[in-house]
Amino acid sequence: MAAPAENLPLVTVEKLDIHQTHGVLTLENAQEGIQHFNDDCPGKTMPLSELLNVMLVAQGFGATDLTADFQLDQQAPNIKWSLTAVSHQHAPTRNVVLFRGVEVELDRCSERTRRLIEMALRNGTHTPNPFADLEALEESTTAKAVSQLAATMLASHTPAVDIEDALAELRAHMDEHFLQRKLVRLYER
Repeated sequence: MAAPAENLPLVTVEKLDIHQTHGVLTLENAQEGIQHFNDDCPGKTMPLSELLNVMLVAQGFGATDLTADFQLDQQAPNIKWSLTAVSHQHAPTRNVVLFRGVEVELDRCSERTRRLIEMALRNGTHTPNPFADLEALEESTTAKAVSQLAATMLASHTPAVDIEDALAELRAHMDEHFLQRKLVRLYER
């Protein structure tokens, strides 16, 4: 059982070191900022709760790994203590699945769309494909565009290498276009 804060012992802090930071706070800036605290520390007695608050404030500004070296004044004056605090930032987990070549964040989908995708993932090809019309349109549109571009370039005696490059660029453009249409459908925006 933890002791109430007012019953925490007094400590004499020797120094506080910051070993790692995260975000906009650079390690150099954090170390410079804590230097003022360290300059005042030698021989200064404070409640352990105050030291913990200083460490929490430093972590609030982006220090993710810091160590305080101190002595407990009353219990063991000849023993030096080190308290290291390491914070880990955990990104929220996303419910992402790969569905028909598209990474889908299920939490962003409507309830109906989410159910259709989950059912399709469970049952495979025996369920309706929510992208069927888009995939059919993608296939026919891409085929027409590829044939028109190839015919035009062949008619103008374009070198084969340039035709291949143009067709690859067209395919990438069409893939991106239809990916965006699928995402709009998924997230109904």
